[in-house]
Amino acid sequence: MKKIFLFSLLISSLQVYGQKTITYEEMKTITKGAFQNIECDVYTAKDGYSYKVGDTLKIGRPSTNKTFAFITTGGTAAALSGQAPQGLTVNSSGGITFIKRIAVGGTKRMGFKMYVIGTGACGLCPNNMIDFEEALATGEIESKGYT
Repeated sequence: MKKIFLFSLLISSLQVYGQKTITYEEMKTITKGAFQNIECDVYTAKDGYSYKVGDTLKIGRPSTNKTFAFITTGGTAAALSGQAPQGLTVNSSGGITFIKRIAVGGTKRMGFKMYVIGTGACGLCPNNMIDFEEALATGEIESKGYT
């Protein structure tokens, strides 16, 4: 019985401490090579809020008149068929997206950015690729932290 208790205690502690967290300040200091994404479970943004995989994000207003500049849509099927990702349209304002993945991507030359892959409320909705800090700064994603 003791062995089972100790094993379950060990597993529960791994689940709590097994999450990888990246902060905005840490993301700015990343110097990994090109095409190497760093994935994490929790991202503490510039606004001070910690966004986690599974959280809900509310889509705000587009930064241009008709489309979102920092939120694109187009799943893997569109990319394989040679189509470029398209910006979300103004019809998506007020909608929600669920955080599916959080990753830092980029190159040394161009700089690194935090990207969030989100999925819509329906099972057939395409994934959204969000340039996270830019979307927060322009109001394309409504911030949960301080303003």
